[in-house]
Amino acid sequence: MFAVILSEDDAFYRSVAHRSRLHNYSVARYRDPVKLADNLPELRPELVVIRGIDFPLHWEMLASQLLCMKNLSATRIVLFLPENLRPSHGWPNVNLLLEPAGRGTGSALSEKTSKEFSALLSPGRTTGRGHDSAGASSSSTPVSGLASSRLMRAAGKSSSAKVNNL
Repeated sequence: MFAVILSEDDAFYRSVAHRSRLHNYSVARYRDPVKLADNLPELRPELVVIRGIDFPLHWEMLASQLLCMKNLSATRIVLFLPENLRPSHGWPNVNLLLEPAGRGTGSALSEKTSKEFSALLSPGRTTGRGHDSAGASSSSTPVSGLASSRLMRAAGKSSSAKVNNL
C-alpha cells in the first residue's frame, strides 16, 4: 500500500509517516501540491494525507482530480484541519480529522487525532467513515462555488462514466 503526504511541516510529516508505516504503508512526501497533482497518475496512491493549514486552497483541487480520474477515484484522502476551518460542503472521498483550535497550527498531532488517524488506517475502514467525513454535514447547506461547478457535478457521477466537455 502506498501513501502520499502533502505537508510543509517536518514534525507533522514525521508523525503521520510513523503512523502510516505502522499500518504497512510505504510513504512519500510532497511539499508542492501542483507537483503532486501532476504526478498522481504515475504514483497511484491508495491514500493521500493533506495538512490543510499548509494548503487551504489546494486540497479541494486534489480531491476533485482524484474523483475524476478513472484509476484513482477509490483513493482515500485524509485531511487534517483546525476546527475553525471546517469545509462548507461534502466530499465523498475525504476523511476529515479536526485538531483542537489551539493545536490546529501546531506541528505534532494531538493524542486523540493520532488515535483517530490510526483507526482510519486500520483494515476494513472505508472512505467517509473517519472521525468526521467531509461528506457528512450536520445541516443541509446549499452547495456553491467549486462544489456546484461542472467539474464537481461530473465527479459526483460514476467514475466509469466518461467525463467530457469540461
